[in-house]
Amino acid sequence: MLPEAGSARVLLVRLHGDLYGIPSHAVQEIVGGGVLSGGVARLPGADESVVGLLNLRGRLVTVVDLAQRVLGTRAQAADPVVLVVSAGDRSLALLVDDVEDVEEVELDAEAALGGRFLSSAGRLADKVVLIVDVNVLVAETLV
Repeated sequence: MLPEAGSARVLLVRLHGDLYGIPSHAVQEIVGGGVLSGGVARLPGADESVVGLLNLRGRLVTVVDLAQRVLGTRAQAADPVVLVVSAGDRSLALLVDDVEDVEEVELDAEAALGGRFLSSAGRLADKVVLIVDVNVLVAETLV
């Protein structure tokens, strides 16, 4: 969880051209999308946002298309970037269209958000950044 007001350090990512923030403390690593070319094992009966299981250096990680999960439509990039995030002792790989940089964003405590996977909104200069709630995302994906 992020504080209601103040600032937060986030990894900026793009989903369908819009800016989203992943709390930097939750990011374990950034892996090029080429890692998916080795194959992802589909999970029968899984939510459509779950791409499958990825063997990442001997560790099985569930891969989720973050755009599908948050926006309802698949990531647009032909070669999406894979982020491994964690909440507690559980990890999840997220597909995003692009990764930009780690920045400090000013949180807006009064922002009205729609969607259970977003914890808050922030500002970076003249841009709006929607902050992803990694704890909720992991908890609802890895049941």
